[in-house]
Amino acid sequence: EALRKSVKKFDKQAKKDGREAKSPVLLPELYSGSFTTSFSMVDSALELVRCHLDEEETDIEDEEHPKRLWQRQESGDVDKRRDERFWLRNLLSTIPLEATKHIVAHRGFHNPKGKADRRPVENSLPAYEAAWTSGIELCECDIALTKDEKIILAHDEDFSRLALDSTSPDSVRKVRDLTLREIIALPLKSGARPPLLIDVLQSARAIGGNCKLIVEIKPGNSEVATALPRMFQRHPELLEHCA
Repeated sequence: EALRKSVKKFDKQAKKDGREAKSPVLLPELYSGSFTTSFSMVDSALELVRCHLDEEETDIEDEEHPKRLWQRQESGDVDKRRDERFWLRNLLSTIPLEATKHIVAHRGFHNPKGKADRRPVENSLPAYEAAWTSGIELCECDIALTKDEKIILAHDEDFSRLALDSTSPDSVRKVRDLTLREIIALPLKSGARPPLLIDVLQSARAIGGNCKLIVEIKPGNSEVATALPRMFQRHPELLEHCA
């Protein structure tokens, strides 16, 4: 598009100066061409065309560069996530302190529709850390046991709803049939992996205060009920961060 604009700009000036237009020669080649390249190579190519057309870069119509568009989009996404955190903190500031002790962030601070554009994904480490550092003391989580007996956070039987790659065969396999290594290779929509329960509890301990986790065991996950006491036997210091 930038090349087309550059040629059209030249033709407009060429018509005034009585020079030959370049569109009949260059545009058919441009429209029939197909290429994939980087922003830096596009910049170099545009500069070369401008030199051949005797055109200064400042003479081109005010067309936004693809790289700047991407940067603006990225900046907008960051602003949205920041604004969500500000919203949560401002909301909590309007609630009496005693009442906030009874608020439970269900699966952490997340988007209930499963989107990851503004808030963290449910049952992810960022979801809990966002809630705790914003002033919420209680968070709820769901746990399951992996094939290699690791306690991991998962609400559903599989990760098809939350996986970054929902076409992966592993996304529709039951959590209990996946090893931790396979789950690490199956990140959530946000790009982060589903955390282990110990990861979340260690974050609660690091943040301090009254950060606690309400641990829910879904029906059919009876095997995780025996793994949970074993984990607390190995890490008794984390028990105080369970509600």
